[in-house]
Amino acid sequence: MDTNRLKLTLESKKFKSKEQEVLRTLADQDSFGKKIKITSTFHPRQFGLPHSIKEETTGTLSGIRLLQDRHGKLNIELDLTNTTITGPNEFLLHVPNYQMQLKRYTDIGIELEKELTTNPVLTQAPVLYLPGFTGAKNHRGFSMPLSENIHLLGDILGEVIQEQCSPIVFDTVEKLRALAKEMRIDENHERANQMMEIVQGLDTDTALSVVKAFTTYFHLVNEAEKVEIIRVNRERELQATDKPRKESIAEAIYELKQKSTTPQKVQEIINNLSIQPVYTAHPTESKRPEVLNKLNTITTLIKRRQAEAPLAKSEEERLRERLKDEIRMLWRTPQIREDKPTVIEEAENTLFFLSESVFSLVPHLHEDLRSALATYYPEHTFTIPSFIRFGSWVGGDRDGNPNVTANVTKEVAKLNSLAVINKYINEVRTLSQKLTIPEASKNLRASIGRDRFLFHTLSQDANNPYQQKLWAVEQKLMKTREAVTCGHQAPPNGYQNPAEFICDLEVIAESLRENDIPDTLIRNLILQAQTFGFHFTELDIRQHSEKHEKAVSIILEKAGVKTDKLYENLDENQKIEVLTKLIHSNVLLTKSGITIPDEAWKILEVFFAIKDLHERLGKEAIRCYVVSFTNSISDILEVVLLAKEAGLVQAQDDGIISDLDFVPLFETVNDLQNSDKLLETLFNNNAYKQLLASRNMLQEVMLGYSDGGKDGGYLASNIELYKAQSNMAKACKLHGVKFRFFHGRGGSIGRGGAQAGKAIQAGPYGSVNGKIRFTEQGEVISARYSIPSLAHRHLEAITHAVLLADAQEPNERIKDWLEFLDSLADISKTKYRDLVYNDPEFWNFYIQATPYRFTETWNIASRPVSRSGKSSIEDIRAIPWAFSLTQSRLMFNSWFGVGEALNSVSKSGGIDLLKQMYKEWPFFRITMNNCQMALAKADRYASSLYIPLVKPKKLADRLSKTLFNEEELAKDLILKISRQEHILDNAQVLQRSIALRNPYTDPLNCIQVEMIRRLEREDNETNKEKIFQVIHLTMNGIAAAMQETG
Repeated sequence: MDTNRLKLTLESKKFKSKEQEVLRTLADQDSFGKKIKITSTFHPRQFGLPHSIKEETTGTLSGIRLLQDRHGKLNIELDLTNTTITGPNEFLLHVPNYQMQLKRYTDIGIELEKELTTNPVLTQAPVLYLPGFTGAKNHRGFSMPLSENIHLLGDILGEVIQEQCSPIVFDTVEKLRALAKEMRIDENHERANQMMEIVQGLDTDTALSVVKAFTTYFHLVNEAEKVEIIRVNRERELQATDKPRKESIAEAIYELKQKSTTPQKVQEIINNLSIQPVYTAHPTESKRPEVLNKLNTITTLIKRRQAEAPLAKSEEERLRERLKDEIRMLWRTPQIREDKPTVIEEAENTLFFLSESVFSLVPHLHEDLRSALATYYPEHTFTIPSFIRFGSWVGGDRDGNPNVTANVTKEVAKLNSLAVINKYINEVRTLSQKLTIPEASKNLRASIGRDRFLFHTLSQDANNPYQQKLWAVEQKLMKTREAVTCGHQAPPNGYQNPAEFICDLEVIAESLRENDIPDTLIRNLILQAQTFGFHFTELDIRQHSEKHEKAVSIILEKAGVKTDKLYENLDENQKIEVLTKLIHSNVLLTKSGITIPDEAWKILEVFFAIKDLHERLGKEAIRCYVVSFTNSISDILEVVLLAKEAGLVQAQDDGIISDLDFVPLFETVNDLQNSDKLLETLFNNNAYKQLLASRNMLQEVMLGYSDGGKDGGYLASNIELYKAQSNMAKACKLHGVKFRFFHGRGGSIGRGGAQAGKAIQAGPYGSVNGKIRFTEQGEVISARYSIPSLAHRHLEAITHAVLLADAQEPNERIKDWLEFLDSLADISKTKYRDLVYNDPEFWNFYIQATPYRFTETWNIASRPVSRSGKSSIEDIRAIPWAFSLTQSRLMFNSWFGVGEALNSVSKSGGIDLLKQMYKEWPFFRITMNNCQMALAKADRYASSLYIPLVKPKKLADRLSKTLFNEEELAKDLILKISRQEHILDNAQVLQRSIALRNPYTDPLNCIQVEMIRRLEREDNETNKEKIFQVIHLTMNGIAAAMQETG
């Protein structure tokens, strides 16, 4: 049973005698064991919240103690059981026969002590409290462990700043923080002016140190939050209830059982299960790898402090000193790059998460599923295939990135392979130390005998058969590693493919089972080998459709293929006819000794690199070729023809055979609207139909959330994405084609960012089909995969959602609702495009009202910020587009047009229908909730700092008015639809977190704007370089505060 002790220390002058008497009477009478209702009030003034928040809980009173010290303070201790209490600044206690209000003042300390318990219960997620750098000791209603960790890190950072910098830096930080908090509480314009005056008076070096202080603080706070999430999940896991934890694999199997799903149907669902996160380097991780490593060390120390609490005083002191050493080193480590990272460096960064986090969690996910099945279907034995794989675009995505060459792709694939083989070698050595038993099966001893022909130095000790076999396995892996390093095929005493490695492991597992010894450890390694092979991660290749068309046109011309006119000038039907005929032909265009110009060879060379990697690492090393901006079937057939030149596609007597999946990427609103028709035409093409048959009739389709949002606005793109999935799923089923959607979501709302599990379950009925791929982009990788337990929880939630996605009953009303949404999509798209694409002055406004132009010199990615190198709204990539709007807190890419669309419907009496859709339709609800999340992060004060940078003033006034009017309209309509009083009332954890982060983000925005102004006035190149450093570091800091780069 939980016991929570709430300690309140109140000044006697502020604690009325009547209330004292009531409590004394209560303590004397027989009130113990009775229920008490506690209403906790969080006031806006103390918290910077938009309004008061009240939370209610109940508890059983088990003790009251009253102590008065010599200073006149009255200490009241209430012991309450069966409750969870946080520490707000006001309590209203409803005790039997009494009601009293205990207010906490600024000089009152509150703390919550949790005594030893058997079944801890956490009823709500923690809310982030950000103390000052001096570490004020008030918990403000949030989890004590989180508050203590942030308080500790804030204290230490404050000490490091004072130790490493001049006193003016720390004093400035404290002044800016205090002014920002006061400004936020009262919307005090005088405090805002004072804050800007301080910033304007800073020299560049001091400004850099101040920005570094706030940036480092947000990094530390974000790490503390990760540790808190782990703690919360752990406590929820320990809840003693019959129903499993929410969004767990166990809950998914439990719900299938509740729906009377038969074991045979469950086995079918599991057989069809295929989940693949795909890591990308964009929108890039804004923190340098060196900074990431130090933050991971700090996180490990915080976790240890929490896990081993209570620490002895000497242990606490030692751990604090270690934290200080790490934070000191973090402070001294440069936080911005001098040069752009290479593709190889980006690949090494991705490998860090694969090696340190992902590799170890795969067996745990399988065990979660195995355990859940045994619990809810104990009478049935299930076969569980390897259902999760991992992909990467790092080293394969060449769309607009000239740095990704064929050689770079091969080098990245080699790095990945070496990394996973090294993991296997380490695991084999660990197993060898543990498996010291003499009992072995005949098959194992026979296998050892065969290994002696390969390795004459193999031990003859018959009492250590497992160590003998594992030594041979290690030697084979080392020979395989040598071959990968040199770029050769593996020798006979190495592994030719992962299947041979797995076969050796299976012999060991079988022997253990025969001798009644658990095979868990070897089984885990088998699962990892089945998942990662010798490639670690499946490398996708991506290129723009226009590049393929140009290359095919050049090759056909050089090869003398006769057409009525130059290939690229043919109409679509003529192109399809030419391509289909050539794909069916046994003739290779490039085998005739023709000279291919560099422009075409750079495209074609990639296919020969893929062929080489298939032969050396296995065909799973590269499985997908993604075609950006697919808008016709010739865009796909062109890639098939190029793949055929390298032997990846072959025309045989019994049909077309392919070693690759060809994946169309639909991005713009128009392409999404035509996607199902394009697929049907593709499936009707004779050559492609045969090719699909060789790929198990599975078609993968990628959905581009980023460019769709940039093209048509948030609401229209989300509606079209939903409809496209539904329509394409129907087209595939009509043609007997299995399908898998690949969701290209970014981190921000405007680029498709959302809670992964909820987004999956909100998709159209029948669109998941048990299979899903999704991008994990840039800073999202660090947030989700830096700690194994966080990665486990994230992937568990996705597995839960996929298992249940198609188990829900279809809602018959959605068809009518979709027709209703068509008008919303049209209105919002028109509103959005009239501003972004059709207003001739918009681009001038955008580049001045955001720090976009500084993204070009911010060295966080190998990829240019535009595909063509031009600077225009059409050419800018979706990532820097969204990132720049996040920096200036305008963020209208996630809500502009929503207000206009909802308002037009509400005027015609549709508000009740919108309310019903919000209540009953998960897709519409998550679309509106994500929009209001972006509205909450958009900030009028911060964005108003940037508006005066826009010249002429008339333009600034006109477009800012347009934006702010639409923002208010969107807020008003979403509140009506969701039946809320304030934005994010239905997500109060996030609501408070944003409100509490704002005062710490404000100084960063102020300094960024001031530095932009200085740069415009500065002529000295050395001074300009220093100003650039400050601007780039503010971009890091704001990204850390907002927890997204784009």
